[in-house]
Amino acid sequence: MLNDNSKDVEGDYTFTIPCIGRRPIKGHTVSPAGSYGEDTIGPITCPEHGEYGYHVTFYFGPYNRTSGGRLVVVNRDNGGNDDSSGSLKIKDARFSPETPKDGDTVTFQVKVYNNYTDDKNVKLTLYIDGSEADSVAGSVSAGSTGEFSLHWGAEAGEHSYEVKLYSVDEKNGKEALEDSEDGSIEVSRVVNGLSAWFEVVPNPVEAGNNVTVYITVKNSENYKQTWPIELVGNTGNVWWPREDYYGMNYSISDGDLTIYANKTARITATIGPITQNTTLTLKIGGYQMASKYVEVNSNSQLIMSKASCEDIKFDFSDYAYRATVSCEVYLHNLRNQEVYIEHISVEDYSLGQLEKIPLGSLGVEKWLISPQEFTIKPWETRRIVFSLPIYVSSYIPISGSDATEVVLKNGEYTNIKFEYTLGYSIDRKVWHHYFNSVSQHVKITMDTKTVVADYVLSGIAAITDPNTAISISIGSVRILGLKVNGKLGLDPWAFLWNGLIKPYILEHT
Repeated sequence: MLNDNSKDVEGDYTFTIPCIGRRPIKGHTVSPAGSYGEDTIGPITCPEHGEYGYHVTFYFGPYNRTSGGRLVVVNRDNGGNDDSSGSLKIKDARFSPETPKDGDTVTFQVKVYNNYTDDKNVKLTLYIDGSEADSVAGSVSAGSTGEFSLHWGAEAGEHSYEVKLYSVDEKNGKEALEDSEDGSIEVSRVVNGLSAWFEVVPNPVEAGNNVTVYITVKNSENYKQTWPIELVGNTGNVWWPREDYYGMNYSISDGDLTIYANKTARITATIGPITQNTTLTLKIGGYQMASKYVEVNSNSQLIMSKASCEDIKFDFSDYAYRATVSCEVYLHNLRNQEVYIEHISVEDYSLGQLEKIPLGSLGVEKWLISPQEFTIKPWETRRIVFSLPIYVSSYIPISGSDATEVVLKNGEYTNIKFEYTLGYSIDRKVWHHYFNSVSQHVKITMDTKTVVADYVLSGIAAITDPNTAISISIGSVRILGLKVNGKLGLDPWAFLWNGLIKPYILEHT
């Protein structure tokens, strides 16, 4: 927790994560003036692999602050006899300066822990608002922590960031997603030597309640400045100021802010009631300096307390590669009112390097979500099961295009990711949407016929690895609606494979 005050702040905290039960871990910590307070929680033992939501609440005086995130527990059940036994994790990711201004270079310091039994080549990529901003590669020794730097040229406004950690196969250069860290970063504008930012607490807020706004304005000029200041909503409503303020380094009178030379003003204001989602914008001298989106809870707050996916098994029993991804998601109701759930759907879905897999996998099967409708009682948890069929056409038509390789291998791990949304309500009249995503590492396995079919295909097409389920370097196949071309040209092997060899394999294995 960042303490931006001139004095130390101390208080109690609670840390809650469902994998250790409902009872939170409690502690006491001190945040030194002008810096971060740190404390170590754990060690924590999660008995089952999966994805868990957690939250930390810090209590100081009459105030409290809450933050949260997701923790992925990886299960690698091969006995630890090869280098796939272990994991790469982002141990810490921080950016500086903590309050960047437009035009600053923001540096992300990322610590990566290598839990494998051998050294690992890694790649870290920084995404800002979903677009790649920087990337860095290196290596981390077994059982140790490596530190990497990523950079971004700050632009005014509120942005999302995500740091993705990949392991890189030193033999073929293939990348596998191991971990990620995300958050938000606010960059203030600089106008007339003034920069400003603010924070809204609580956010989300219960409908009809007030929020506290912590505003910071910095004057970098060597002279006193006076400008109109106001906090407005996205409907044009002026929320603040409605009275005069006098504090250290500043004063507000009749809606005008006066701030002294080379000083920083820290202003606390209470506004409300807040009845609907809104964007608050701080204006100084008519310029938009900073903004925040304020979300309103409608008497219900859901969290994904856990998510886990089973390993994927491909079979080759009907002239095609088929498998089903089965994932469990646990939703927890944090409120003291019953919540009604309906209209659950899956959005973008990816398997390894395959992104945005079409609904129903070429339309041959439907995705199953069970149950589709249910209720969650106060403080209870309900399970949703997602069954997502995968169908890979094994037909190899003639093509002379360049090769594109997409590989899923027997015995190796890959990443599954999908986004889902659902509707929830308290009274069955007013409905809201809840969004979340699942990201899991799973093991790819295949039955005997699949491995034999790939082995014969590898002998014909000179594919070197007999365990490869989908290694497209010949012909052109259609993978879940995505066409992948190869280099078969007019080679008659395509006709032999589709017409003779494949049926023979299915009949005699």
